[in-house]
Amino acid sequence: MNHPHPYPHFTHNMPKSIPTKSLTIPQPDIICQTSKSQPTPNFNFMSGLEDLRRFPKAQAVRPGFEPQCLRQKAYDHRKQLYAMLTASLPSANLHSLIHNKDPSTERFTPAHPPSYPPAQSTSHLLTFLTPSSTKTDHLPNPPKPPLDLSSTRFGSFGGQFAPELQIEALHSLASTFQSTITTDSFWQTYHAHTPFCPTPLHLAKNLTHRATGATIWLKREDRNPYRSHRARSIVGQILFAKRLGRREIVTDCGSACHGIACAGLCAQLGLKCTVYMGVDDAARQCAGVLEMQQLGADVVPVETGAGCRTLKAAVNSAIAHSLEDQEGVYYVMGGPIGAHPFPVINRTFQAGVGEEVKVQLARVMGREEDGLPDALVSPLGVGAAATGLFGAFAAEKGVRMVGVEAEGAAPLSGGSVGVLHGCRTMVLQDEDGQIESTQAMSPDMNFPSVGPELAHWKGMQRVEVSAASDEEALEGVRILAEEEDVVAGLSTGYAVAETMRLARELGPGQNVVLLVTGKDDVH
Repeated sequence: MNHPHPYPHFTHNMPKSIPTKSLTIPQPDIICQTSKSQPTPNFNFMSGLEDLRRFPKAQAVRPGFEPQCLRQKAYDHRKQLYAMLTASLPSANLHSLIHNKDPSTERFTPAHPPSYPPAQSTSHLLTFLTPSSTKTDHLPNPPKPPLDLSSTRFGSFGGQFAPELQIEALHSLASTFQSTITTDSFWQTYHAHTPFCPTPLHLAKNLTHRATGATIWLKREDRNPYRSHRARSIVGQILFAKRLGRREIVTDCGSACHGIACAGLCAQLGLKCTVYMGVDDAARQCAGVLEMQQLGADVVPVETGAGCRTLKAAVNSAIAHSLEDQEGVYYVMGGPIGAHPFPVINRTFQAGVGEEVKVQLARVMGREEDGLPDALVSPLGVGAAATGLFGAFAAEKGVRMVGVEAEGAAPLSGGSVGVLHGCRTMVLQDEDGQIESTQAMSPDMNFPSVGPELAHWKGMQRVEVSAASDEEALEGVRILAEEEDVVAGLSTGYAVAETMRLARELGPGQNVVLLVTGKDDVH
């Protein structure tokens, strides 16, 4: 069965694989140059990262800057980067591509304890699976959970703090969703649009050796074509909206890859797509904005009257847009926030992440039943990633669930109970209840509240929470690139140091799973 490609404009003349020696990725300082005589350097991760941080300034002062050049070069850059991430390159070639080094002289394969799974038992998890094997040979179909949507809260959190005119629409949405997800035809359609599931479970050998403790596994949500952990929820919600007869999809995004996933599927299904981004987030991701526009989406950079120019401003504007036409517009909320039933809808589709980990760990460990790790680690942000990973293990008391926030945006660590975007949760606010500004390098982590289910887990001491600085996030990204050839997004970087600390604490013979949330191109 042929499944629609998530990036239709990438399918033309796209090579199946790219020779290592011939692949070059333009760096940001080269993107704006008009001269074709300049050679394009080989991609180097750390120097490229520094250039990305300087890109807005370089763009503004570079003489001879031409917008058409930027558009074409940026498009070529993303096209080649997409091909690099999805090509079937051997690990050694990928390592040399990133570091320009011979991996045979730079890498060290440690001796692992007897409980460490042999390499042959995990090899099938490190490659993409075909749609047929995904559905029949590896994992069962997504469960049709017996959801009870009559309850609008997670303990004391959640609820429907919405205008009276919206309450009836929210009740109708909850009942329709409950009936929709119990039908086989809906899940068949969902499978047809998510051939990338399950995503690989990566045995992090070198990272385990560096931590000198428990075995570290990486759940590779960056290995789906959208490069976004939210792709599961975005696909599910758009298909649900299509069944409702909605004509327009509205969404918010911090990282542009979430908006690209939404715009790509809307283009396939013939739906109008409007993406709201904070002004600062859009300015740092020009190539992503252009790609969304090429897919037909209307990208709207916004800021609030109080001067917020990040994800919170995007959520505010997206909610306001959706309320203008509740019969024709569907709001694809990026995270498990908002008035009930939005957190449950988001969690339903994201829960596949944790369910896959259970089955994948069981197989590599030779168990017949589900495999239970000793600890799970996820960056937090709004909470889409953590809710998806933790949900399948919330009832397993022996599994530690650890979330990592950005120091400058830590509502679970430093917030208080409040109401924001229609639900009661943990919020960063002052004594008068005014929302405080946040500061985080990752667009997805730069948010003043978190999903109500995570706030509930934190309140019942089921989730452990720590915070990491932006510098630690950059270091985490560098470590993953050097040790495991994983070019992760900034949000994942916040959780790397905590994963290694936890592995050392647990010791050999235990298993820790780190969620790699995706790959963003933040300048």
